[in-house]
Amino acid sequence: MKIRLPWPSRADRRLWRAATTFSDLAELTARWLEGDIRSCAGNVPNYGPDDETLPLIGCLAAANRAGFLTDDSQPGYDAADYAGNLWEQRAAVTGFVADPEILTRLVDFAEQAGLDLLVRFQGDEFHPGMVVSRVNGLDYTRYGRTLTIPELRHSWHSGLVGDTAFDTLARAAQLTIADTAFETSDCPAPPPEGRAPPRTGTAGPPRDGELMTSTTVPNPDPTTVIADIRRRAAAGTLPLTVQILQLLGASMETEARLAAAEATFPGITHLTDEKPAALAVFRAERRNIPYGTFTTREAARTFAEARLVRRRTLPAGVTTGWVPDSGDEDACEDLVMFGPGPDDEGTTSIRITVLPVRVDFDPDDEG
Repeated sequence: MKIRLPWPSRADRRLWRAATTFSDLAELTARWLEGDIRSCAGNVPNYGPDDETLPLIGCLAAANRAGFLTDDSQPGYDAADYAGNLWEQRAAVTGFVADPEILTRLVDFAEQAGLDLLVRFQGDEFHPGMVVSRVNGLDYTRYGRTLTIPELRHSWHSGLVGDTAFDTLARAAQLTIADTAFETSDCPAPPPEGRAPPRTGTAGPPRDGELMTSTTVPNPDPTTVIADIRRRAAAGTLPLTVQILQLLGASMETEARLAAAEATFPGITHLTDEKPAALAVFRAERRNIPYGTFTTREAARTFAEARLVRRRTLPAGVTTGWVPDSGDEDACEDLVMFGPGPDDEGTTSIRITVLPVRVDFDPDDEG
């Protein structure tokens, strides 16, 4: 059995981290489409394109190398799945264009060909995008929704894409081009037998013994209900209805927004009316002089270690490590030098201090 690790390989990380221009990002995306590298920013690590994309790889790779960095695409499709649900999708592609001249040519081409077109820029008023797929006549998938900087960074995360390359992406136009008709294209990609199409399905009305709802379980956990609906929809045991499609569509949108918020400030999505979550920031400092404050311990560590390297050259055989004050998860910690001897240990005077962030006001806490 082939095992896929949940993170990009070291070789792929080096390639993506070395990218500094928009063209670099587009070239790496083309190489991923062609199978030359295994991971692509914005996609699950170590997974290639979906089966329905395989007939389009040549065209998509060429588009990337010509200046249209593609983010998602689909062929036209019009047929029922194994469960009898009618899936309709129109051929469409969405992505980014940084060069104004290339953008103008693409817009002119789309208009002359009679294709639907949507162009958005950072700072534009929110646009929900255009519907590109339907299930049983109901809107299901949209391309071209206005993406914010935090949403873009969540997909093109800093662990893989550096700030310089990301800035070129964030400033680029967000372009979506789609056929006007919901019909099968020259490269149809029917869903595999025995399972639903690649996009997450949705489920129909509850039937006795099938869904955990308020009629079967007192005060059910909404997360559990949603997961149960998704599981049974994927298995093809539930029909689709307007209400359930709307419910899961709203839940997917909410999950995306929560993920973006959590990536920006870890812990912010765990606030409750009953008991506010314990939030904290991490301050890197030296001799009580602040270097910077960060929302994650990892970021504070990376910054502090970089400052140490710039400030002094470590002797041969000397390594560094973080030593916490205690075993507490929120303990402060010191950056310590070890070596070159087995018992040698020295201080760097660099420390990470954990600072709690108050999310409510309690008069009893005031002196």
